[in-house]
Amino acid sequence: MTILYPERHPDKNDSDYYALFFEDPDRIKVELVLAGRAKYMDEKFLRERLDRVLHLITEDYKISDTYKRGPKGLTITIEKK
Repeated sequence: MTILYPERHPDKNDSDYYALFFEDPDRIKVELVLAGRAKYMDEKFLRERLDRVLHLITEDYKISDTYKRGPKGLTITIEKK
């Protein structure tokens, strides 16, 4: 696994949380981490927010596992075409 942008790992002022950017030849799980009450927001709204993140990906990809709600927020799994 190749770690991308090691100097740009945001930590949200919390040493227990880091966003890590990496390149993996198989699949990538994209997670929209939500705090507190945001976890209970309308799912359509949350999907729109996650779609905004997906539009930043420059590689061609396909969705291999659709949106799922988890304990931290909303996730989706993508893989290269």
